[in-house]
Amino acid sequence: MFKRVAVLVDPMLDCRAIFAACKQLGKIGEVVLLAIPCLFMGKKTNVDESQTQTFSNSHARKISDFIRLCANAKIDYEIASSTPLPIKEAMTTIQGTDFVLLARPEQAQASFKAFEKNIRRLFIHCASPILISAQPQTQMKNVLVAWDGSPEAVRTLKIHTQLFQGTPLHYLIVLCSDDSMSAQTQLHSAADYIAHHNLSAETFALGGEPVTILSATHKRIKAWQILLGLHRRNIFGKKKFGKTSKTLLRDPSISLFLYD
Repeated sequence: MFKRVAVLVDPMLDCRAIFAACKQLGKIGEVVLLAIPCLFMGKKTNVDESQTQTFSNSHARKISDFIRLCANAKIDYEIASSTPLPIKEAMTTIQGTDFVLLARPEQAQASFKAFEKNIRRLFIHCASPILISAQPQTQMKNVLVAWDGSPEAVRTLKIHTQLFQGTPLHYLIVLCSDDSMSAQTQLHSAADYIAHHNLSAETFALGGEPVTILSATHKRIKAWQILLGLHRRNIFGKKKFGKTSKTLLRDPSISLFLYD
């Protein structure tokens, strides 16, 4: 069961989605939300002193909103810093938390390129899973698991069930494959894990493009989260997201739980 969650607060991210997730997490059990004011989307450049002050004030307002939310919902919280931290310092503060909560950027304000870059940096420097919250939140019930039988998929399912132990969730484990024989073999490891841990779960093998299958299934079952074990490609010495993770990462309707 999770006890301590790092909440990244940057006005350039969708703080409505972050705060909605905070309210849900606060209902699950005894948890401490550690708010980390940070410059996740990077520093603003070519701005004058008044713009810098406006940006600083915006951080302060978001932290005030966070404190008010926690007080009203009776959720324990801590504030990591009185000023926004550079992302490198924020990563140090994240150590020791069970997972990291953040949201996608406000699309009118920032590109996804910087967002994706810093998600990669989080995985390089931190061992924690990442939950990217959607807005609006759906009911805490169905969790869609992108499955391929890989060690990454196994680790992601395992850590999620550990973190949310005791929460009445239903796992729908989906393997996207046009080879039915191979699919059933790969689903055996998921079925064994389900049986051993007495989870509420189902397994499916569906033919088609993974992104299309996962997106359509997410909408159909109103999934609370999609679990995705990352397969990051090493291209020219840099870790890159694959097509499936990159597409889901950009979909604001999906709460995405990432691990590798």
